[in-house]
Amino acid sequence: MIRKRMRGDNRGLTLIELICAVAILSIITATVSGAMIVATNSYRSGTTEAALQQEAQFTANTIESLIVDATNEVTFDGTVLKIRNTDYTYEITYNSGDKTLKYNQYSTNTPSNVIASDALLAEHVNKFVVDASEFNTARNITMTLDMQNNDRKISTNYSFTSRNDPNAGTPLLVTANINCLDYIVLEPLQEYTLSVSVVGPTNTSFTAELLPEEDNSIYASATVVPGGVKLNIGATEDGASDAMLRLKITTNARNSLGTAPLKEKIVEVRIRRILDIDLSSLNLVANGTESLKQGAEYTISAEPTGSNLNQEAGEFDRDYVEPRTIRWRFDAGSENWNDYIEVLDPPNSQGKDLHFKLKKTITGSSYVDIIAVAMHPEGTVGALQTNKTGGTYGVVEKSVRLKDNETVHANLFRGNDCEVKYPQNYEELIKEEYKENHSGNWDESYGYGGGYTGNSYIRYKSTDGTHTSPGYPNWTLALSMGGNNPDQVEYKSFDFEGMRYTLDYDLELLPSFKYIDKNNRQHYYPEAATPPAAADIDQKYITKMKVLGFSYQFEACKDAVGTRNLSSYLTAGGTGVGTERDPLTLVKQGEVEISFKNMVGAEATRGAVKDAFENRTKMYRKVGDGWDEVSIGKEFSYWSDDNRYWTEGKIKIYTQNAGLAGNDKYGLYKLVMTPTIQGPDGVETYADERTGRGIIYIDFQASR
Repeated sequence: MIRKRMRGDNRGLTLIELICAVAILSIITATVSGAMIVATNSYRSGTTEAALQQEAQFTANTIESLIVDATNEVTFDGTVLKIRNTDYTYEITYNSGDKTLKYNQYSTNTPSNVIASDALLAEHVNKFVVDASEFNTARNITMTLDMQNNDRKISTNYSFTSRNDPNAGTPLLVTANINCLDYIVLEPLQEYTLSVSVVGPTNTSFTAELLPEEDNSIYASATVVPGGVKLNIGATEDGASDAMLRLKITTNARNSLGTAPLKEKIVEVRIRRILDIDLSSLNLVANGTESLKQGAEYTISAEPTGSNLNQEAGEFDRDYVEPRTIRWRFDAGSENWNDYIEVLDPPNSQGKDLHFKLKKTITGSSYVDIIAVAMHPEGTVGALQTNKTGGTYGVVEKSVRLKDNETVHANLFRGNDCEVKYPQNYEELIKEEYKENHSGNWDESYGYGGGYTGNSYIRYKSTDGTHTSPGYPNWTLALSMGGNNPDQVEYKSFDFEGMRYTLDYDLELLPSFKYIDKNNRQHYYPEAATPPAAADIDQKYITKMKVLGFSYQFEACKDAVGTRNLSSYLTAGGTGVGTERDPLTLVKQGEVEISFKNMVGAEATRGAVKDAFENRTKMYRKVGDGWDEVSIGKEFSYWSDDNRYWTEGKIKIYTQNAGLAGNDKYGLYKLVMTPTIQGPDGVETYADERTGRGIIYIDFQASR
């Protein structure tokens, strides 16, 4: 009975039931928790994005309020946004490291007056970019602002406009750009169109001009054409001392006030030009031979020099032609150079290095000039185009002479008033000539007899080979001489007026004389009364001189009538004023002033020029066939930099003083400015006062 009752009161949970209950409860709990987490995360995400949007909007509103009031400037350099009006300047600085925007404010007129410094404007800034390029023209800017916090990002673009008038505050220049090359390299005779475009303003037209060069003429032109500027370079253009011209391009569009062009640009037009040749010495290279002897072999090198000779990378130089090319030529005067020279290398006589051999010995008056010619200035040689244009813009050459050593009898520092006496003893030469060509002994009682025939001859050639006397190497009959004895015969200034004053010359003089032998027969040398041929003369009868170039460049004169340019009175080379036959006419009343522009001469030093002015300038008056020195008052003014010659000056002649006063002193005068010049022996000497450089011939008159 007892066992039966216990079995009927079993009311607890079995283990299986308990396990099932726990499992069901876990499922329900997980479901509820997941829903709660999702809801919580969703709430948090929405809150973060809203905060970013609010922060971005606050930042944009702040910046917009500053731009709306901007009058003077809005710029952005990639980091700092600068906003300026008449009162304050604001700077918004982006720090990409800590993702912040910071704010600064200071007084526009007094930047030291700081209102705010590094104040935090925004955090979580992932990108900050401002385009202020249209502020000057349309008062608009655009801004991109990216914000990021954890995994939430927003990106917003803004556009702001200033409400102020464009002319408020400081006047603004409308933005414009001139697109073209900064420099080009052109050659003489070249025509080239430089591509030019204007970007920015509505009016994109422009003007172009070559800027004037101080103290230098321009031999080029610039013309605006569709799409650019056409440049034409003249044959004589060298770009002066810096070897360039300057092309100024100017927009026709003006600034907001209409007072100035929006943009100007200077383009360098560099000139490529051969100016000189460096010529090495002749080297005797064949063993066992002597100089000037048959079989002697020589080498010589030439290197053209000039400006902007290397090829440039620009498209303007794609048709580059190497300018440093040389061809060789030869000159033997009245003889055939082929009788003397055999070119061994290079073929066609073209190349910087020349190797040649003498086919026969050079003796007596014979000579051979070896001449290096720069091909680039010659345009086209044969079928070879040696520059871009094929045109000839000049001749540049340098020569060296193969010749027996010759005697130089004198160095002559000549001006326009050059008068030369023979330095040789012709009486001794006549004795030698008599003994060589006539039987019997020379009798001292005979001598010259009839003296000179009245004829005398001259020829000259500049040492650089660029200028000669007419008909050279033949002789020219001199215009003036006098006297019956060697120490009386002179060449006058007329005979030398054809020389160019800045050049050095080899001058040769030849008298024609006669004498009577003991049988009372007359003999002449040279026999012909007309100028003899070049090869007919024994060298010992020729007086040889070196004429050294040195001169002033005269500019203007002033007398009682007024001031005038001296260009029509400048002699050959432009360095003397007037000639003895065609002098400058001045009215002799009060003060006469003659000014000069510069001074030339490689051997001239600044001290020598100053000495020429103050100590060596003299004036002479024509009296009969001679010149008498007169005393004059003179005043000098001169200028220079520290390293160059005296470049400007003037001479004042007070014509009322004792030296030139009185009606009887009207007539022909010459003023000679004589500097010291270094001669071939290296010794500094004074030029003789009769033969100095810088000659002024003046015909003083009472009226004109």
